[in-house]
Amino acid sequence: MRNRHAIRVFATVLTLQAEEVDAVLHPNVTASWIPDKDYEEVDIGSLVPGPQYVTFVGRVVNFYDQTSLSKMPRAAKGCVKVIVKDDTGALTVRLCDEGVQCKTPLGYRDGQQLAGLMTLSNFVDGGYDVADVKILVCVKSIGARKKVTNKKGIVNELVNVGVLDDSGEATLTLWVSAAASATPWKPSFTVLLISHPGWRIERRTYVSLTANTLVDVDPCISDTEWLRNFARRFTIKEHVNPPFPERVFDVDTTVTSRVRILYTLADIDEFIRAEPGEIFMGYLSIIVLKLSIVTLYRRNMLMCNECCGVPFYTNATVIKCKQCDKDVPLRINPNVIGSLIDETGCIGPGKLVFSDKAWEQLLGRTAEELLYTLYLIPSNFATVAHPLYIFPSSSNTFVTMTTAHQLRAAAEAELQKHSPSASKIIDAEALCQEAEEAFKALSTLLGEHEWFFGVEKPGMFDAG
Repeated sequence: MRNRHAIRVFATVLTLQAEEVDAVLHPNVTASWIPDKDYEEVDIGSLVPGPQYVTFVGRVVNFYDQTSLSKMPRAAKGCVKVIVKDDTGALTVRLCDEGVQCKTPLGYRDGQQLAGLMTLSNFVDGGYDVADVKILVCVKSIGARKKVTNKKGIVNELVNVGVLDDSGEATLTLWVSAAASATPWKPSFTVLLISHPGWRIERRTYVSLTANTLVDVDPCISDTEWLRNFARRFTIKEHVNPPFPERVFDVDTTVTSRVRILYTLADIDEFIRAEPGEIFMGYLSIIVLKLSIVTLYRRNMLMCNECCGVPFYTNATVIKCKQCDKDVPLRINPNVIGSLIDETGCIGPGKLVFSDKAWEQLLGRTAEELLYTLYLIPSNFATVAHPLYIFPSSSNTFVTMTTAHQLRAAAEAELQKHSPSASKIIDAEALCQEAEEAFKALSTLLGEHEWFFGVEKPGMFDAG
């Protein structure tokens, strides 16, 4: 009887242990938890040592991995420490944050300067020695995630985030778990208040997170919006290929208007300096000194754009951003157009913003057509494709001939896919026939007159 009773007790214990393990491995997250005690709602700064029933809300300002805590065989292999703060204090704890609370920095009062806050230039010039140092920066760019192997053979993840303020720039280095924090950040929008940052100053300033660092994302202080607006203006100024502004210029009205204003570059410069906010629409008679299509194509820079603050250059119309994993459409590099001059002034290369329609009218084809017609015109094919793709592939004559044929065929198929009228660009006979028909139409319109509209001297229509 005693043995049977012992077996029953042992079976009951095993059942209870199995239920506890299952509850841990498969928790019921939908079940509501009702505490059996009364919890007092307090601030983090008012917590005192000792057992008590309290509840509080905080915001995660830092978390980091701590590996190799001890060399003992049974010791923990590592842990993740999370620092949480509200408006009164900070502590290490695991909490859930909804992203809208506790954005006021510690010690901040409306209308007063935050203690220890300095610019990046002051931080580099020795401000890092200040006891309560803080820097307010805006995200400029977010680099791709990299994997770095240390001397012990451990692979860690790394993300470099470019940050700036009105005095300089730096690189914020995020390691391991903290690297994932940069995923929702937006260049020229997300503002970071970094308290007690780690630093390494070489040719470039590097900022990092230590165990004592606090990071407030988009803090509720008066300087946040000012810095965000500054970063937007700074980014637009440095954009490699800014988009053409929409709903600003009424191009159709300007083209069809009876009164057409011809400006000079000096006129435009004078008007803009006098009235920066005014909109001017008209015409410019300028000379293009240089086109750099083949040069930029050889450098793999014919198309360009930016995403996540990172510039992209390539000979394709679409590229995938490594940071946000989205397809980024590329436009023709503005440096295709060299210097532009008229009798009053000059505009340097890459200074103008062209719309897609303007590029198509200037070059006679879209961006896709421009890429693939470089392969189809014999002189361009010999100048561009052979040095880049044919000669490096093989020195065998038959192999190079086969590769050249395949490359031209692929370009022709791709061009026809992108443009319904591509056959006219590819077929030389069709081009000649179309030109012949156009000249016949002009001859019929002229009739017996030497110039259009029967005038004695050539006009603008004749010049066109």
